[in-house]
Amino acid sequence: MIIGYSLSCWIHPLRDCWCCKGHGVHRPTDDNGKPRRIARPCRWCRQTGKRIRIGRRVWNHFRAKRRAA
Repeated sequence: MIIGYSLSCWIHPLRDCWCCKGHGVHRPTDDNGKPRRIARPCRWCRQTGKRIRIGRRVWNHFRAKRRAA
């Protein structure tokens, strides 16, 4: 299972942003769950619509530590 997830993070390091759902633009909702007309750039993904997966962040961290050693 760990090997499969590691391989998946290596092949597909990015995933859709959870806030804007991959659109790059955040559309807040009102009290009824209906999207508002006002849209703003997503601050979490910086308008790319993609974010680095957690497994890939761990991979990059250990790789940087190994290079520094």
